[in-house]
Order: sequence, then C-alpha cells, then structure tokens
Amino acid sequence: SDFKTKVAFLSSTTGFSHNPGGTYTGKTVQQVLDMTAGGHVALARHVTAAYLTARVYPGTAVLSVDDCKRIWNSGGTWSPVAGDTWNQDRWIAYFNFVLG
Repeated sequence: SDFKTKVAFLSSTTGFSHNPGGTYTGKTVQQVLDMTAGGHVALARHVTAAYLTARVYPGTAVLSVDDCKRIWNSGGTWSPVAGDTWNQDRWIAYFNFVLG
C-alpha cells in the first residue's frame, strides 16, 4: 500500500522516535523493511513488520501497535510480561523463532 512507501518510519504517524546513529532519518517504512543489516536494523525490520500487522489486525495480532512503539522506542529493552525484561537480542531471537 501507499502507507509503507509514503509514511516516514520516524513520524507521529508510526510513533517511532528512537534513531540510533541517525540511521533512520528520512527513511520510509518500506525502506526500513528493505534494510538487511543485523542489530538495531534487524530489530527495526521486525518491529515494523509487527507494527504493520497490528495496524491491519488490531486486537488479534500478537503485539499491538503500542507494544511495537514501546519495544522500538526503548531500544529493544521492554518487558513483555511482569518480572521479565527483554533486550534487543532477545527480541530479535523471538522474532526469528516466530518467523521460522
């Protein structure tokens, strides 16, 4: 859809603001999905895909739009359940497991 190619990754529309090293300045949602590096780029790619899924299937996706915002804007440090805090590497491992 036009959303992915017209909306900036870092915007009030997406709610994403974390920008390590200025990597995401001026990038659209689609450009982030097309990035291939690991680390925070892999996390951005996975969180963006989860965000888009949550927008299309609100209330039924595993992660909500707000969950995706919290994961990304915290730099990947977020608690999916009380008493357990995940970091960027653990989130990437989770997404890789879910995606098979």
